[in-house]
Amino acid sequence: MTEKMKVIGIGDDGKQSLLPVYEKWIYESDLLVGGERQLSFFKDFTGEKKVIKGGLSSLVSDLKRENRKIVVLASGDPLFYGIGSYLAKKLDVEVYPYLSSLQQAFARMNESWQDADITSLHGRSIKGLVQKINGKEKIALLTDEENKALLRLLAIYVPLEFQNIRHLLLKTLVGNKSAVLFTV
Repeated sequence: MTEKMKVIGIGDDGKQSLLPVYEKWIYESDLLVGGERQLSFFKDFTGEKKVIKGGLSSLVSDLKRENRKIVVLASGDPLFYGIGSYLAKKLDVEVYPYLSSLQQAFARMNESWQDADITSLHGRSIKGLVQKINGKEKIALLTDEENKALLRLLAIYVPLEFQNIRHLLLKTLVGNKSAVLFTV
């Protein structure tokens, strides 16, 4: 590959979340890689598109063989519980983040987040979660559709059981209709 691959974070509002130079790089690329939702923002892209499905190791193997201009799209900040960390360890990439879902959620609550205990349950088990958050004052949990119902129950249970928690933020990472915000 002659040029570093670019990993660009994008928001739920699609192209509107991109700096003009990022959009320029996307349209100048030969191969646009991303999830179905991210790729759907670029229906007018004329190069090849590759949807990320399944294991990332096969994606990395494929990308290592490429010598074209490649842009990988990721949600929010690709280095914050995202594909960017994995790709940066395996490939020669440049990462250009957008706002993370947590940055946006905490901003909506007018709350700082540098002191939050952050845990991602996206694709992970909820087992041991209550023990992990016990004693924390500010908690942010990221999840997927699979754990969303369990976290709704947790939002009811935590304030009753752990009076020391000041703020609990629950955020489901599935687009516009995903925010579950709760402040104790």
